[in-house]
Amino acid sequence: MSKIAFVTGASTGLGHELAKQLVAAGYDVALVARRLPLLEDLKKELDPLGQRVLVLQADVSSWDEIMSAVDRTEKELGPIDLLIANAGVSLDAPLKRFNAAEARRVYEVNVIGLMQTVAAVLPYFMERKRGHIVGVSSLAAYISVPRSTVYCSSKAAVSSYLEGLRVELMPLKIKVTTVCPGFVRTPMTQKNKFKMPFLLDAPDAVRIMMRGIEAKKTMIHFPSSLAMIVKGLRLIPAPIFRQILLRLRPG
Repeated sequence: MSKIAFVTGASTGLGHELAKQLVAAGYDVALVARRLPLLEDLKKELDPLGQRVLVLQADVSSWDEIMSAVDRTEKELGPIDLLIANAGVSLDAPLKRFNAAEARRVYEVNVIGLMQTVAAVLPYFMERKRGHIVGVSSLAAYISVPRSTVYCSSKAAVSSYLEGLRVELMPLKIKVTTVCPGFVRTPMTQKNKFKMPFLLDAPDAVRIMMRGIEAKKTMIHFPSSLAMIVKGLRLIPAPIFRQILLRLRPG
């Protein structure tokens, strides 16, 4: 019997590629995103592979929509085994043109949206005393870069939330995995106007994610070279560290 995966942000980028690799690995999938035509196109691509594919239009920042999507999945596909909370948005926000509405939207999707997705699935996992929660954070959670402070701080919140969730769910044997990618070639990163070191194509990035998910790793950081650099930077004295960041992303 196939395992069932629930994937948010499935219309483009990492979520789109995750859907393809999950189906290839034998999962039935529920694909969740706001843009229904893109999900339907993806379903047409996946249907010939023989796994069940359920398309669900929902905005993760809406509790009613994400709760309905989870309930439909449980009823139409069956018990969810794997939740991948992947939906996210980015924002280039220099201080001179800060927009509160845009910043609020980043937090509504990246932080509240992920929390709501977990909260919608968690009662099912807790009742069955099994399940695997995968939350997509970022290496940006470790370093708040000028012009990207809204996005970076949202991902720091995601990582902190997942760490606490992991500890709380340990007695129930529910696994929690935090994924921290570096730069991946997706529609989200195409608008970046700065050099992106160690840039990965989405299929390569998702292959790394899939290996870590199948192994039920606690943390998945990639690419390894950039992850080592990011972690190493945190060991540098703070005044020097700040000067380095200032030169990386002048505001």
